[in-house]
Amino acid sequence: MKKVSTILISVFLVFVFSGEVYANDVQPSSVIIDEVNYTNQNDNLVLYGNFASSISLDVKSKLDEGLFVMSYDLHREKNTRNDFPVATIKYNSNGVRYTKTLSTNEKNPIELSNDIEEFANDFMNSFVSTNNRAKPLSSLKTMSAPEDFVSVEVESGEQAFKPYGKIVFVSVVYMSEADPDFNIYMVDTSAEFIPGIALKNLGDNDYQNWHSEQSRQITNIQRVTRVYYHSVTYGETPNVLEYWPKNYPVIRTISTSFGIGATLGVSQADGFKGELTGNFGYSQSYTEESPNMSASTLVVGEEYGWYFEGFNPTTKIKTLHFQSGQMVEMENGAYIGQFSLQHDFWFQVDRFWGSNKYLTFTPSRTIYAYD
Repeated sequence: MKKVSTILISVFLVFVFSGEVYANDVQPSSVIIDEVNYTNQNDNLVLYGNFASSISLDVKSKLDEGLFVMSYDLHREKNTRNDFPVATIKYNSNGVRYTKTLSTNEKNPIELSNDIEEFANDFMNSFVSTNNRAKPLSSLKTMSAPEDFVSVEVESGEQAFKPYGKIVFVSVVYMSEADPDFNIYMVDTSAEFIPGIALKNLGDNDYQNWHSEQSRQITNIQRVTRVYYHSVTYGETPNVLEYWPKNYPVIRTISTSFGIGATLGVSQADGFKGELTGNFGYSQSYTEESPNMSASTLVVGEEYGWYFEGFNPTTKIKTLHFQSGQMVEMENGAYIGQFSLQHDFWFQVDRFWGSNKYLTFTPSRTIYAYD
């Protein structure tokens, strides 16, 4: 059994008490190797290595047992897509499903092993705070949970493009049961487009002096499509009630389509005033001068995009932070209430005139119904 690199990952021995996750100790407990279909499990963590497909991994049952689930793939050269995750960590806590992924263009197996080790250790270091309680999967700032909405899913991901830059995001899904027959979801996404020069200035020598030129985010919300025994089945079509930010202040009433005779509230220039689902605020309009933003509805009720250009000499070397969101209504009930969420991130960096690189990252997931 050939070892690419022996990596001792410090795995927290955790236990669940009164619905809270605490850290008990830190001990090296797992070795990442390049064996195909490798599995290792202890009382707190199950580790899957180099599986050709995640279909055979009984991830859901492990999460339901309260285990952390980590999967990785050292056979990176077999994947043609750079944004295919090489490592994923999942766990459940207080009714919230958490997912964290690492994607990279790194091909060297030793460097890839080091990246996975760093990814795992960064997760473990950020998992507990000074009072020994659980912390979010990402340091990116998202909106505060609005009244009558509860957080149900958190996904964060990082796509590394050595030596050009990184794209990092975190999507938090909030849910409110506005009616016994359907739920209202809010998808809140924070993204960072980080040029290589910013990472280099922070001391990361894997990156070089590449500057931001243009960037784009497209978010697509669609019905779920699945294939069972060669037959295609479809979920219900999600209804997107609102998206933000816009190029200009917007004032309009947001209503549901299920005929319950109530409105959700009014979208205004300075935020959203809720009637049925409580009060909360978000950035409805984008006001920064550099870079310039153009917001567009690409497909009505389904696909929304934001494009940034006009970086000045100061902002070209800094991280672009962007926060966006959608409000979605869905019927309740298993497969009927699920919808697909996909982000399409695009980032152009340059080093000098005529030397451009185009970085892309397209993470996607299924948002599950919560009855």
